[in-house]
Amino acid sequence: MNRITTIITIALLSVFTVLAWLAFYFHGRAIEAGGQVKKLKIDNDQLATLIRTMQEQDARNRMLVAEQQQREQQIRQQASDNERKYRDAIQSDECAARDMPSTVIELLQSKESASTKIGSPSSP
Repeated sequence: MNRITTIITIALLSVFTVLAWLAFYFHGRAIEAGGQVKKLKIDNDQLATLIRTMQEQDARNRMLVAEQQQREQQIRQQASDNERKYRDAIQSDECAARDMPSTVIELLQSKESASTKIGSPSSP
């Protein structure tokens, strides 16, 4: 009976040792997983902030693009109106109906190209 008790004791100690080793192993893994979860939460919060910022910037950019398109449309409309008014105004003017002499055109073009080379805006 002594021998059976010794065998049972050794078996129980072996089982206890294996169980203790497994407990420490899984406890260490749980601590590592907890650290990874904390790191992932921080990363997730940073990414959420970045996404929010990008969405705000995208909305702002879309608004600016819409405003720019509206301004360009207004400029095109104004140019079209001005051209129509100009054509109406010169319709009955005999001087406006004549072609400009080529020498005058060349002079104007040379002045315009010189002013654009310097960087000053050309006159309309």
